[in-house]
Amino acid sequence: MRTTLLTQLNFGNFSMANEWINGNWINLFKFLELAAFIIIGLAFCFLFSITFKLLQKQKDLPFGNFLRVLQLFFFIGCISSFAYGLSIWFAFYETKILLLSASAIMLCITVWGILKIYPQLLDLLTPAQSELNVMKRTAELAEMNNNLLRMHVDLDNYYQAANRDITSSVKIIGEQIQLVKSELRTLSLTEKRKLRRIENEINTIESTVLTFNELINSIKNPYEDVEEVQIPELLLEIFKENEGLFRKYNALLHEQLSEFTLIYSRSGLKCILNNLIINSLKYSSPERRAEVWLRSFIADGRFIIEVEDNGLGIDLKQYQNRLFKMFKRIYYHVEGSGIGLFSIKQLIERKGGSIEVESEPDRGSVFRVLI
Repeated sequence: MRTTLLTQLNFGNFSMANEWINGNWINLFKFLELAAFIIIGLAFCFLFSITFKLLQKQKDLPFGNFLRVLQLFFFIGCISSFAYGLSIWFAFYETKILLLSASAIMLCITVWGILKIYPQLLDLLTPAQSELNVMKRTAELAEMNNNLLRMHVDLDNYYQAANRDITSSVKIIGEQIQLVKSELRTLSLTEKRKLRRIENEINTIESTVLTFNELINSIKNPYEDVEEVQIPELLLEIFKENEGLFRKYNALLHEQLSEFTLIYSRSGLKCILNNLIINSLKYSSPERRAEVWLRSFIADGRFIIEVEDNGLGIDLKQYQNRLFKMFKRIYYHVEGSGIGLFSIKQLIERKGGSIEVESEPDRGSVFRVLI
């Protein structure tokens, strides 16, 4: 007897027409169904390969985790579509249902991911909008930059005017003190101490002004005045300028130089060494003769200058955080402004270097400048 189109093959509680099993291509709609599943499977496969290549080349894409979930959904969709197409030819109904369930689960996860990033997707701009925002922001930044430049010029003018006035006033005061000392040869001990204190304050002001000048010059152009500096000559100059201070503390300066020349700002290096050497003298221990060791050498490709002393030392556990801060001091028994270490640290870092310190209380300190 001839098999009709209504003859059924049973699979548990389900049934399927045997014309669509094992290659019976009778109905055009079943042929279209098979073609549709194959096309959908190929589309899913293409989308999977695109997202795979995208995630491989661009590791830091926005919504990367969501794209990985979407990639997995495309993969399962591809397998499910091909399985649906094959189920028209072969009878594996249970496998088809399992793949359909997996596709449904992945679709739910994908929808959840879309809902999670939906507010961010709404904020995405078109290329034209992004370009307009960039142009607007660029114009704002240019205006801010012009304002800052004007402020910089104004502040520089104010500083130069104040610097001239302070320097002139300090010079006049110094000259008047020398005049008083020359005219009044018989001064009492108290009067001499007062004049000496005034002279010390004048020296502090002059040193502060010099330090700030170097710092501001380094901010303007850190490498403008770079030249070959002869370190022994510079140390001799510093010694002569502070000869009275060396005599006051009966201090010894030991030069232990392995390198004698340095390509650097001469005035900047003088400011750094002057501050460190004077600090070594000012904070010397009254229990022993003050000694300062200055070394220069090259290590790990960097030029290093060390200034070591046998002075009071510093408790770094207690004072490490405030050591290089402006207006922060550790000892108050000598005159000072609290800006010396701060300013030379800024000066060194502006020129691409760094400064380190090792110290023990009542043993002394080592300041290491890495250039």
